[in-house]
Amino acid sequence: MRFDPENPTHLSRLTRAREAAYKTLQPFREFRIEAMREMVGKHYGHDGASQITPLNVIQLLVSSYSQHLISNNPAFAVSTKYPELVPSAKLFQVGLNEQAVEMNLRQTIEDVVTDAMFGFGVAKVGLTATSDDSQGFLHDAAQPFADHVGTEDWVHDTEASRYEEATFAGNRYRVPLDEVRDNPLYDQRIRSRVVGTSKSNAIVGDAENDRARSIGSGTGGNYDHILHEQVELWDIWLPRDNLLLTMVAGQEFNSCLRIMEWSGPETGPYLFLPYQTIPGNIMPIPPVAGVYDLHILINQLLRKAGRQAERQRTVLGYQDGAADEAERVLNTEDGQGVRMNNPDNVKEFRFGGADGATVAFVMQLRQLASYVGGNMDAIAGLMASSDTVGQDKLLTENASQRLQHMAEKVENFTSALGRAVGSYLWDSDVIRRLSMLIEGTSIEVQRYWGPDERVGKFYHYNVDVVAHSLRRKTPEQKMSMIEQALGQLFLPLMPVLQQQGYALDIRSLLRLWSESRGIPEMMDIVVPVDPAVAQMQQEEQSAPWPASAQRQPVTRGKGRAQVDPFTEGARQMMAEQRSNAAR
Repeated sequence: MRFDPENPTHLSRLTRAREAAYKTLQPFREFRIEAMREMVGKHYGHDGASQITPLNVIQLLVSSYSQHLISNNPAFAVSTKYPELVPSAKLFQVGLNEQAVEMNLRQTIEDVVTDAMFGFGVAKVGLTATSDDSQGFLHDAAQPFADHVGTEDWVHDTEASRYEEATFAGNRYRVPLDEVRDNPLYDQRIRSRVVGTSKSNAIVGDAENDRARSIGSGTGGNYDHILHEQVELWDIWLPRDNLLLTMVAGQEFNSCLRIMEWSGPETGPYLFLPYQTIPGNIMPIPPVAGVYDLHILINQLLRKAGRQAERQRTVLGYQDGAADEAERVLNTEDGQGVRMNNPDNVKEFRFGGADGATVAFVMQLRQLASYVGGNMDAIAGLMASSDTVGQDKLLTENASQRLQHMAEKVENFTSALGRAVGSYLWDSDVIRRLSMLIEGTSIEVQRYWGPDERVGKFYHYNVDVVAHSLRRKTPEQKMSMIEQALGQLFLPLMPVLQQQGYALDIRSLLRLWSESRGIPEMMDIVVPVDPAVAQMQQEEQSAPWPASAQRQPVTRGKGRAQVDPFTEGARQMMAEQRSNAAR
């Protein structure tokens, strides 16, 4: 039977199913919050760990894995099997990558990747329908958005064995009450009756400290100290019925604020990221769960050893009648002699101190935590394992097959995210101004890309994430890759390249090398042998500004011409260089 959003009985059944599923997910939310508290430690915000964590295994695991999984904005490649659509695919690729940067897609992926370390990660993708910024100032009207959905704001059909089998999924979010009442997309009869969310109408089974933001702020679900009165809404996606419903949390009116026929991507508005799935279970095993107990045990023993060390004391004991000898011992400086009638009358006694067996056991547990965590020492770069940097890099890259498996999961998730964003971008009415390089040159041209320039259908194109684009490369790493390519590819093929009219630009290679190594003096050491070449380079350096770089004086006030200080300073420098060259 098809779900009828206008039927109060159907809506009541959906509400009960959502509340039951939310309650079923409670243990997963509780573990996530507790693990996050342990990760941030005792000294973070108002509601961190209850005790000190001298060796934070969870923080080490999350940070070491996250920096390998996502540290850069994703780069998407758009291809097509239709030759006539290749130019349009290039425009689509530039537009999609610019959109990813503009909407700060990297931050969303980083939040999802980190959240999945504690349970699972969820991203919500859609098209901003209104011009308000209630969901964030990066949400521009009529443009795609991609937001991270925290576990505390998520619900799905827990009776399903796989996410693809779920009959419903959704998330809650806060918006200002005034914007709900004024939103023309919502049902007038419902939005006029909506009131601000408070403790009295909060979600069943929801607790103030059940949200991640309570760790830092200590407020959790407190609605009494906010600038604008808020209301919580639910977006519920029904994949079998192809519907997206918007409902008010805690204020059931047996009707929906908005009912939409779903016309977006086949994957729906939500993308799910699990790292380790369990057959027959929709909930995955998070990586943090594998080291959580070790983290607790290690820090318990370290705190115990610390208390033992604090109780450690050294005292000087002496027999009755030997007080003078004890005083002489106490007043004697290190390395000096002391007169004693009987050395046995005065002895030093030591009490307490950290138990050596306990400390040794902690060290064994630390190594075990690194083992269980997939060789965290190598992944985090905390311990050199070989004699050379290159060998260490190779060992780090091969340290954990788990890391490689997780990286593939993240790349597949990012590709799906790019396809979802791309589908909204393709169907939007937004006209973008794109900057493109003419292939084989350094000339940049401007192109406008709007609905009229989007040839074909979205399914004619394949969107995929560029391999390794999620990981940031330092200038040294880029130069190392160039050096490797030169030695293994270009230099052996040099005779063939010369026959086809290609050669290496040594000057550009030296400039790139000196910039990446931070040694600009290298350009002064290598000079051309031919005087004509040197003269040509000197003329290029002292050439006047091109017409495109010249700027007209800025006029302000009553027609007075004011000189742009940046342009004037640059012209003076160029004039001085020409004068020095003439001498």
